[in-house]
Amino acid sequence: MTLPRQEKTAARGYGGAHQRLRKRWAPKVEAGYVACRRCGKLIAPEGSTCPRCGRTSCRWHLGHDDADRSLPAMPEHACCNQAWPWEHRRRREEARRQQGGSDAASEHSRDW
Repeated sequence: MTLPRQEKTAARGYGGAHQRLRKRWAPKVEAGYVACRRCGKLIAPEGSTCPRCGRTSCRWHLGHDDADRSLPAMPEHACCNQAWPWEHRRRREEARRQQGGSDAASEHSRDW
């Protein structure tokens, strides 16, 4: 069985400019001076416990703004960055329920 080849980082939009920006942020992040763009908690230095997920191996990502990709990428907890699609979906569904919208089970054209 052959595994699919992973695209290089540049092909996924993380080329030289992104890598240079990450290198510029790295000393500040590793010193513990930078807050996560998504949750606002400080990003713990390598080997410390992550204040969000509690893991000691939580790395940081240079994440983009989901609403406006023209804004500069900023550091985020890896766990925040990877959990965002699910968190965004959960918040959207919760807002729909609070507004009196239908839940996912009744969004179909008819009851089965």
